[in-house]
Amino acid sequence: MEVTPEKDVAGKDFSPFEQEISDELEVKVKKYLRGEGANLEVLQDKKLKGQLAVREELYGKSAKAAAKVEKWLMPSEGGYLEPEGIEKTWRIKQEDIAREVDILSARNQYDIVLPELGPYTLDFTASGRYMAAAGRKGHLALVDMKNLNLIREIQVRETVRDVVFLHNELFFAVAQKKYPYIYNREGTELHCLKEHGAVLRLQFLKNHFLLAIPGSGEPNFDSWVANPYETSKQRREKEVRSLLDKLPPETIMLDPTKIGTVKPQKKKEKPAKKERETEMEAAVEAAKDVTLKKKTKGRNKPSMRMKKRKEIIENAKRPFLEQQLKGEELSRKKQKVSQESELPLSLQRFAHKKPS
Repeated sequence: MEVTPEKDVAGKDFSPFEQEISDELEVKVKKYLRGEGANLEVLQDKKLKGQLAVREELYGKSAKAAAKVEKWLMPSEGGYLEPEGIEKTWRIKQEDIAREVDILSARNQYDIVLPELGPYTLDFTASGRYMAAAGRKGHLALVDMKNLNLIREIQVRETVRDVVFLHNELFFAVAQKKYPYIYNREGTELHCLKEHGAVLRLQFLKNHFLLAIPGSGEPNFDSWVANPYETSKQRREKEVRSLLDKLPPETIMLDPTKIGTVKPQKKKEKPAKKERETEMEAAVEAAKDVTLKKKTKGRNKPSMRMKKRKEIIENAKRPFLEQQLKGEELSRKKQKVSQESELPLSLQRFAHKKPS
């Protein structure tokens, strides 16, 4: 998509400053364009060609509008210090920065001296408007940093380790000597978290509305599990120890409900094909040796006796034949499942099903 730069209405040439702004806007416009424009010359349909021309024009106008918003309304990039030669940034003082920045930025410079009840821990709201200060000797203060007005100041008369704002400036939490406490903006105690005990650091997770206790208690890691200072020798020893402590594969179970229960007996293994044939032949031989009862006259014909003996043999074969059919059907199902499992789950429903 191409966008032609705007020209002066009077047809005059741009000044160098105006030309620089125009070039900068043109670069920003390219960032908001939706790819290459459609080639309208090759279209034969006049109606479609007109619709696409209008749409391309709208795309160009929206890209120009977005570029102007980015240029004039969006906040500029953050500043930074760039040393020259062997100059070090940590040697630059606040007074040196205040002399170089604009007047509004220079007004934001402040110096708070609190020599008696420190050291102090500070926390700011997300907007930077309010500051909470907590002195180690129990001093708590809320300050409006826009006009540097003291909102509230209290003395809890015990050790304070950390302070953090909650979801807004109306509530803040303090890690005191024994427990963490929650106060409102007026300094009134709202809650005491006695179940957490002594806490060293506090953090509020704004996306979860949770007060998180990091570094609570003294650091006491398990050097056999996670040792941040382990040497190469300790690492090798840990690997050997973990291999020795590894559970045997037969004791690993996916179902925790079966732990501690009696292991069921294994089902009787299915006989092989030759064994089934041998058993069936033995059953047929046994059926042939069965002595038939003598019937009354008319029911004891040789044909009737032959039919009865054949029925006995078929009944002897039936269990073995049914078992064989079940085994063949199960093997077919397993083969079908294995073939389907080779495909991804999303494509299995498109697999060609062979007619049964």
